[in-house]
Order: sequence, then C-alpha cells, then structure tokens
Amino acid sequence: MYMVIHPLLFGFLFAGAYHLLVAPDRVNDLLRGMRGGILYGMGVFLVGSLPIFALINASFWVPPQVLASWIVQNAFQYLTAGAVMGHWLDRR
Repeated sequence: MYMVIHPLLFGFLFAGAYHLLVAPDRVNDLLRGMRGGILYGMGVFLVGSLPIFALINASFWVPPQVLASWIVQNAFQYLTAGAVMGHWLDRR
C-alpha cells in the first residue's frame, strides 16, 4: 500500500509547491516554462533526494555501480517531472 500512496502524495506535493512558486501573481520568471521546471526538479532532487543516498551508503553496503544507477534514475525522474510540469503549466 505504501508503494501506491507515497508516490501519489509526493506527486501532489511536488506539483502543488511548484504551482505556488510560479503562480500568475508572482514575478518569478526563473522557474517558468520547461527550463524552470527542470531547475525546480533539480533543486528538489539535490535537497530532498540526494542526501538519502548518503544515508543508504552509511547504513548498509551497496555496490557503487548500483548506488550510481539509483542516483541517475532518481535524478532523471525529478528532472523529467519538473520539465513536463513546467511545460504544461506554461501552456495554460
């Protein structure tokens, strides 16, 4: 059940926070459009996700190649989600 609820809840939080940052009444052009969405996704990845991999590495042994592949996959997910969301909200 966790594997269903967590991604949905986090998706709403990810999109909601981005929408608040680029609301039409705000003058925040840095985060608008696809480029802005990518920057937002990168920021969330660097602050919220990347430190978790340091904890994983400190908690138990994982081959470096596996850890690197997890990091790359996770970064790609955040950057893609940010790009799609930025592009979609910019079209509205």
